[in-house]
Amino acid sequence: MGSWSQTKAPGCTTKGTEQRKCTVSGCTHSETRKVEAVGHSLGSWQTTKEATCESEGEQTKACSKCTYTEKRTTDSLGHKFSNPVVTKEPTCTEDGVETGKCTRCNKETTNSIKATGHTMEDFTVTVEPTCTAEGKKEGSCVNCGVKAEEPIKARGHAFGEAVVTKEATETETGIKTATCTACGETKEEEIPCITTEPEAPVEDEKTDAPVSDDNKNKDDGNNALWILIAIGAVVVLVGAVTAIILIKKKKTKAAE
Repeated sequence: MGSWSQTKAPGCTTKGTEQRKCTVSGCTHSETRKVEAVGHSLGSWQTTKEATCESEGEQTKACSKCTYTEKRTTDSLGHKFSNPVVTKEPTCTEDGVETGKCTRCNKETTNSIKATGHTMEDFTVTVEPTCTAEGKKEGSCVNCGVKAEEPIKARGHAFGEAVVTKEATETETGIKTATCTACGETKEEEIPCITTEPEAPVEDEKTDAPVSDDNKNKDDGNNALWILIAIGAVVVLVGAVTAIILIKKKKTKAAE
């Protein structure tokens, strides 16, 4: 067999063929074989569409042997805004505006600036507060001059020291009253009933009462009478005892 010779060149994606023939005179035998595809020969990426701030770009690379190409997208660049500039100053009640510009595409962007709010000063009391009612004060904004009212908290009562206005007894409660030094309002506090412990009994003491002359003479006469009666009773008792003794003696002698 002779050497292999190309009968069809391989492409990037298609196979080729090679053939060899018998070298013997008059022999027509031949052999054929496939040759693998050579594959693409791609160059470097080439930008075919530039990316912008908001749009994607595109790149392409081509095969040097055929018309085959590959594509890919590239990310958008995004805006590159410069330092924002205040284009509308905020006020006490309205938001302001700041504007920035993209350095690549000149697109503008805006952001809001929050309203500053009022700065109230120089308050003047227009309604004085009382113990129970709020007062009012009025001030003006140093930036725009608008006036506004604000409440003043009620002072609350200032009660003095309570004094007893009704004494308590054992059966009824008493009352203590305190008076507000600012408005005269009063408040009462109950005093409990008085409780007493029972006293221990006290023995009667004999006292020498002055005796009048008549009563004294009468008492003396009564005393003398009782003395005489007592003496008489003693005499009678002695006589009776003596008589009994004598009778017993006589009976004894008679018996002997």
